[in-house]
Amino acid sequence: MYFVYILQSLKDGKTYVGYTNNLDERLKRHNSGLVTATKHCIPLKLIYSEQFETLQEAKKREQ
Repeated sequence: MYFVYILQSLKDGKTYVGYTNNLDERLKRHNSGLVTATKHCIPLKLIYSEQFETLQEAKKREQ
């Protein structure tokens, strides 16, 4: 399973869209500052996720 997710920064309200096969772990990485694109706007909260069978479907939806 793959997920497309939207995170919102509690610091500045900006949103980030991504995809992953492990939503819980990815959210932890974002909030630990381990993801370059979002480390400047932590903490982040998950505001949306959608599940897909294949990586290709998730990538297409993310765009």
